Amino acid sequence: MQHQNKTIRWLGQAVSALLFTMLLSGLIGSATLPAKADDVIPTPEQLQALARINYYRALVGVPPARLDPALMQSASSHANYVKLNGWGETHNETPGKPGFTGADMQDRADHFGYQGWVNEDMAAIGDPVAAVDGLMNTVSHRTPILEPAYTDIGYGFATGKNAVDVISFGSTTGKYTFNPPVIQFPPDNYGSFGTTFWGESPNIFSGVSFPIGNPVTLTYRGTGKMALVPEESKLVGPDGAPIDSVTTVGTTYTTRATYIIAARKPLAKNTTYTVTMTYTIDGNKQSRTWSFTTGPLPAAGTTPTPTTGTTPTTSPGTTPSPSPTATPTPTPPVTPKLAPLPSGLAKAPAAIGDLWRKVDGSVGQNQATRTWLYGPDVNKTMTESYSESPSTKRSVWYFDKARLEITQPSANATADWYVTSGLLPKEMMSNKIQVGNNNFMTGPGPANVVIAGDVTNNPNAPTYQTFSKIASLNNDKRAPSRIGVLDGEMLTLGGQVVWENPPANVRYAYYDPTMGHNIADVFMNSFKTLPRDWLYIVGLPLSEPYWTRVKVKGVERDVLVQVFERRVLTYTPTNAPQWQVEMGNVGLHYQLWRYGGNSTVTGTNPEATTSTLTGN
Repeated sequence: MQHQNKTIRWLGQAVSALLFTMLLSGLIGSATLPAKADDVIPTPEQLQALARINYYRALVGVPPARLDPALMQSASSHANYVKLNGWGETHNETPGKPGFTGADMQDRADHFGYQGWVNEDMAAIGDPVAAVDGLMNTVSHRTPILEPAYTDIGYGFATGKNAVDVISFGSTTGKYTFNPPVIQFPPDNYGSFGTTFWGESPNIFSGVSFPIGNPVTLTYRGTGKMALVPEESKLVGPDGAPIDSVTTVGTTYTTRATYIIAARKPLAKNTTYTVTMTYTIDGNKQSRTWSFTTGPLPAAGTTPTPTTGTTPTTSPGTTPSPSPTATPTPTPPVTPKLAPLPSGLAKAPAAIGDLWRKVDGSVGQNQATRTWLYGPDVNKTMTESYSESPSTKRSVWYFDKARLEITQPSANATADWYVTSGLLPKEMMSNKIQVGNNNFMTGPGPANVVIAGDVTNNPNAPTYQTFSKIASLNNDKRAPSRIGVLDGEMLTLGGQVVWENPPANVRYAYYDPTMGHNIADVFMNSFKTLPRDWLYIVGLPLSEPYWTRVKVKGVERDVLVQVFERRVLTYTPTNAPQWQVEMGNVGLHYQLWRYGGNSTVTGTNPEATTSTLTGN
């Protein structure tokens, strides 16, 4: 963070005016002109970032922040700069390079008209919720999110090769003390604390080997001087035994008066810990003891129960004596390290790994409880014929639930469609394998593979061949719009559609005029949580949503199935809420259909999916 006095503020405004004049004169060709505040409309991603930040602030009793038009532009402009120029300069920019708007975070905020001092967090994810969640698993990047002085924020992002999230924090207040004076994270009885900290720069820990446990932090924003008593601060496991831990104190402006304790090894999943932090305020000793549990993060949009933290106990005979806290020289943090990719993805091009990290990384690190969108790792890497690719061969990466492709490796790797998902359900139903933009070869026949549930011993379950009789494979078999109507259509193994009393209150919520199909409300609601546009991940609908009766792990269940160009979606009302909407295992099914071999797939739940595939 950079805290400026009035003289520096005036100079910043003068520089902004000069930049504006130079742009009009043609001396600078890449600066972005600020828009009027009323013309800056928050994007869905900016609203998601704000909501997630305020989720964490509410947990610790800090008032909510608000989106500021100038900071929204500043953050978005820097995200664009990183997308165009790469990560080499982190928080800084070089005049003359594409997308330049300011040499540092304060210059950019000045350029867009922000009347305050700023700080900046950055992550290499390209998703607002995942980025905020990841930054909260640090120290130097967590404290700005929870800083009560920062009442204004902006968010910008980019996807692709140089995926980035930029969060600009701003303050126009001169206050340094706030209520609550102590900000503890995690709060008492918090059940979604991360297990692992991979390090960040600047490194506030010394003598440790990363990864370590997710740090517990206590930040003081009250009057007087606070000091940690490390020998009386400890982390205790569920068996009551102390955990080997390290304690330290923040040294940057944003981590000032922040006291940290972290286990020297990652915490165990789904485990309750107790922490005691003892400290003095102006020499008067206090102690806080509270518990938290490691576990998956709540879904986006969750409303927390606000807390004011743990009530401290005070040593007898002590009387606080306030004194002002000195302000250290600000040191802006930089991006935290990312967890390593699974072994198969680590061998894939960066664009593949970046996409997986953005979409499924939180599931892989047990920070989110939901279906995999691709799968835990690449299960098969190969080249396949494709006319428009170099040497007519295209590299593909198969996952349990999809196939990723790079058709033109020399193209712009930051483009949204540089990596694409294969039209696997369409190929399995049509028996046409796409080997070029307009070239196809005949497959072994419409796939007689169960579309949902157990692959074997599931005699009544519809197959891709069943759906081929009712799907729009040639822009045919269209349905009328039925938005708001109850879905009670049941599909039999023979491809007949019959009406039955539906096992759940599911209604049609959206009509796609391109292919002429309705989409169920449960699927449309799930699309709102996707980290990418739903058309990119699932494609257009090729069928109506139909109820089916299939076996999952040997038990017969009612499952709603809808086939899209790239995915199959299922809804099982008897599942736990986080597993009700799932992605089908089309990647495994396609490999089984096209290349043969054997596969064991016991459901679409990621905890119940195992695969063994052999073949070409």
